[in-house]
Amino acid sequence: MFSYSFGGFNLFRDAGRFISNVAKTAGRDIDKASKIVQDTVGSVTDEIGKIPIIGAPIHSIFDAGWHLVSAPVVAVVDIAKGERIDRVGMDFINTEVKDVKNNAQYVKMAVSVIPGIGTCVASTLGVGLALANGQPIDKALIAGAVSAIPGGPIAQAAANMTMSTIDTVARGEKVTVDTLANGAAGIAADALGLADSAKKALLAGTAMMGQLASGKPIDPSLALAAINSVPLPDSVKNGLDQLSQMATKIGQGTNVSPEMLEQIQQIEPMIPIDNGLKGLVGNAVESNKMPSSNALSGALNSSVIDNVMAPVNKSLPKEQQDAQRIGAALQTAMIQQANRAAQLASTAVLNKLMQSGIQISKTVPTVAEARKLVKTGVRGFDIAIGLLNQKSEVFDIATVRSQLNADEQKAYDAACALKVGLTTNPPKSMTAAARAGHAMTMGMQGAHPDVKAGMMASIVKNPSATVGAKVAVDEIATRRSSWIDRILDWLGLL
Repeated sequence: MFSYSFGGFNLFRDAGRFISNVAKTAGRDIDKASKIVQDTVGSVTDEIGKIPIIGAPIHSIFDAGWHLVSAPVVAVVDIAKGERIDRVGMDFINTEVKDVKNNAQYVKMAVSVIPGIGTCVASTLGVGLALANGQPIDKALIAGAVSAIPGGPIAQAAANMTMSTIDTVARGEKVTVDTLANGAAGIAADALGLADSAKKALLAGTAMMGQLASGKPIDPSLALAAINSVPLPDSVKNGLDQLSQMATKIGQGTNVSPEMLEQIQQIEPMIPIDNGLKGLVGNAVESNKMPSSNALSGALNSSVIDNVMAPVNKSLPKEQQDAQRIGAALQTAMIQQANRAAQLASTAVLNKLMQSGIQISKTVPTVAEARKLVKTGVRGFDIAIGLLNQKSEVFDIATVRSQLNADEQKAYDAACALKVGLTTNPPKSMTAAARAGHAMTMGMQGAHPDVKAGMMASIVKNPSATVGAKVAVDEIATRRSSWIDRILDWLGLL
């Protein structure tokens, strides 16, 4: 289990603004700001968007195991957004997850963070991906979020049913509709008052969504049970069964072919809900480019899931439908975070980041001078510099920090402050050491007082760095003074 606290200091409770600033500058070029991109309290402003991102996404250095779990989810979301066939799965959700003060706000964010994309499965997985970029999601946060779901105990039971089902299949347990119906998920589903066939369709569809969210093959028997349990015309059931069988064949290694696409185009008109499958296949035929196996199998499976779950959910109040979506998004986020954390904690990834940081220190004088200010835990400094040269999210920054010892965490924080300062402030005509002191002082705004005190103690041991820090302190004081004080100072009356 990863810990985000050390010595009484909690990264999210005590330094939410600081880590948010670090995430906003991660991967962006330094010394490109034409003006200060921090407000009067030190928060990075929206002007940061004008500074180019030059670093690759952090997942570009992850191994194949990570892609196995995450690629199908990304593909489903991209297809629902209408992404070009040659772009499906190429980019990740880039949605800023704002600071959350309480459980009710978290729930509200879970249903609105990515509004208006796609159908049930795609939008739910998309929300899960976005939430996975933010603060680490633990059992306490989950429990608080569920308790804040509107709709009372029945809506909360709907969320618990969804989370229990997805968690079960994500852990690799073999399930059938009957085992689900007789287990914890089935007990929670009983509160919804559904007919037995509708309950089985809902549980089977949710289990399929869980397999999709965790990168596991969709169980054909679950798909068939879901299709047979839902009240749809035989022609629709037959079409969904064919789509499911095609997805299974692709998952087993069958190549995507023009004949397969032609078959899908014949089936697609009889399918009530289009999740982007029609656009994907049409684009592939028109451009004569075959979609990837991940993209097509994901689209086929999500089409089946959407079409078997929609008739059941139509019979439920909106609050219960939203509760299922919240539960699925939270559980998806937990799956994605666990997959991401395993990569970030690996020796291979940490060593890559450390070596990258060392190389940057050799080529950027200001970074080299800041590194000299760190007397112990320099490994943490190097890892942070390497990480922040990539496009990293709040979760990545917090998780990597949790892998370090106390001295390395202090050095890591210093590197984070340096990155914020160098990215959000125009270049200064100073020595490299003075520039390092200035950037670290500007960048440490929002950090916990103890963390800032530790950074300043390192800076003041170097006379040149101290010069830069004093300039930064004066700039901060001036920006935080009232406009009246600034006028009086300009007139020489202070």
